[in-house]
Amino acid sequence: MNEPRPAPKSCWELFTTFFWVAMQAFGGALAITKQTLIDHKRWYTKEEYVEMLTLVQTLPGPNNCKIIIMTGDRYFGLKGAFMGLLGFTIVPLTSVITLSYFMSDFLANEVIVGILKGVLAAVAGLSIGTALSLSENFYKHPLGSALWLTGAGITFVSIAIFRVPLLVVLLVIGVPWVILTHRAMKKKGMI
Repeated sequence: MNEPRPAPKSCWELFTTFFWVAMQAFGGALAITKQTLIDHKRWYTKEEYVEMLTLVQTLPGPNNCKIIIMTGDRYFGLKGAFMGLLGFTIVPLTSVITLSYFMSDFLANEVIVGILKGVLAAVAGLSIGTALSLSENFYKHPLGSALWLTGAGITFVSIAIFRVPLLVVLLVIGVPWVILTHRAMKKKGMI
């Protein structure tokens, strides 16, 4: 018999969870959000999270905020979405407003600039680590692992090496891949 899935007990738990995610996130919170929602809180399985991340990436706006809104809405509706997003944005918002007053002083300081460059490298590493962690589900893809790796490789090379604009990649690579995946899912009786 399956044990019940953990879930937030209140909107306050959503607020505090995403508040602490924001407190740990410097330059990008997607990796920390993934770790919190899958590993620590267990509100999502890895497969559910990948599906949600895939969906939010097709919509405009910051992915992390969309994940938080969807999570809050899933458990407590509009109130949960608002409380989760408020928890995540209150500290960064006040920090950015405060720092904007002192920005010219900060950017004139070489030590601060060096620290910011180091943080940028750490954020890039977190992003790559998150992508690799989530990509381990590729062997379950309806098209099979070889075609999945081919699509991921073509997308990476197009964006990272040839600097093809994202909209072009989505139209030229993404749309055919969605159609192929849909057909494979139909053929396998998955939909």
